[in-house]
Amino acid sequence: PEKASYWKYPPVYFDKGVYLNFSEALKKVVTVPVLAAGKMADPELAVEALAQGKLDMVGLGRPLLADPELPDKLENGLSEDIRPCLGCNDGCLAQLIAGQEASCTVNPNCNRELRSRTVAAETPKKVVVVGAGPAGMAAALAVADAGFSVLVVDEQARAGGQIFRRPPA
Repeated sequence: PEKASYWKYPPVYFDKGVYLNFSEALKKVVTVPVLAAGKMADPELAVEALAQGKLDMVGLGRPLLADPELPDKLENGLSEDIRPCLGCNDGCLAQLIAGQEASCTVNPNCNRELRSRTVAAETPKKVVVVGAGPAGMAAALAVADAGFSVLVVDEQARAGGQIFRRPPA
């Protein structure tokens, strides 16, 4: 059973569109619509797979936990603003397995929507967030959602913090 769960929720090191070859093969032998999920959050990959007839629909689960506004952002041409699912399976799955409340590593509001509401700032100010890792970026999003002007600074040119840093050789 443990190995079966592993394939149900493809983690970060699985290729994008990991099940497209299966959906493509399935479409050749069935007459019902075929939906594929599992690492399908890349908009270009999804559009290409649909155009090539590899599937009829794209299923998204964890990417919608990471960014519930993903469909609206795609519809409005804001794909650069999508908060991507990392495929870490930590908040959405590991916490549940450990008997804790589910959440999302990149969306701190996930599963807390009814308990925490963003309140607009009465007097918006400028805020500097030092550190562009996951915590810094989450803080910047929360502050921006409250109406503040945010500047994020980091010693690296790219956001992501330790996630994108290579270990020393």
